[in-house]
Amino acid sequence: MNYEEKLEGLCNWVKTKKGITKIDLFDLIGYLPEYEEWLVANKKEWLSNSIKCDLCGNSWVAVYHISSTRLECPNCRNMVMFEITKQ
Repeated sequence: MNYEEKLEGLCNWVKTKKGITKIDLFDLIGYLPEYEEWLVANKKEWLSNSIKCDLCGNSWVAVYHISSTRLECPNCRNMVMFEITKQ
């Protein structure tokens, strides 16, 4: 995450979580540690990608936990290794 994305995320977080729509820059910076803690606590654990079954060749969009190594193919129903393909 670059600085611009981090600043934009901080501004959106202050607006949605704190209800603050107008804030001084120095006051905004004061929220940075709390925002970073929130980012860690809400770390993305689920992914979505176009998946291709390595058994039957079926392609579909799946949502899966970041630790997943196998998925059930909706076509052949086998638990197979998957390849991430470009969407």
